[in-house]
Amino acid sequence: MINVKLFTAPSSIRANIQQSGRLGFTLDAIDFLELRKKYCIGLGKNEVDLNDPNLYMNIYDRFVPNTFNINSSGHYVYLNAKSYFKFLKYDYENIHISFNIIELEKIEGGKQYKLEKWEYFR
Repeated sequence: MINVKLFTAPSSIRANIQQSGRLGFTLDAIDFLELRKKYCIGLGKNEVDLNDPNLYMNIYDRFVPNTFNINSSGHYVYLNAKSYFKFLKYDYENIHISFNIIELEKIEGGKQYKLEKWEYFR
């Protein structure tokens, strides 16, 4: 008999823009970010470095104006952010756009994360 040591897969803490324009989170991201316990998410761009392709995300446990409500359906958690992605001119219908989620710092009423963008054609 052969002894086999199984490796655990690294966490998949990511978000993806779906063809519907929703920003969906992986199960690992939902657990890591504790999204089921949170209320809303703010998305934004870097104002200092206009060439920064990444998004930045603030997660809040209370209502904050100009943010997206966190929606869920079964195990699935998402944001209805289609209008925001259209404003940014993201071609999510033809290009698969994903984000690695990297924790940055705590902010008043929540935490801030960098959404490291990567994309490829569908």
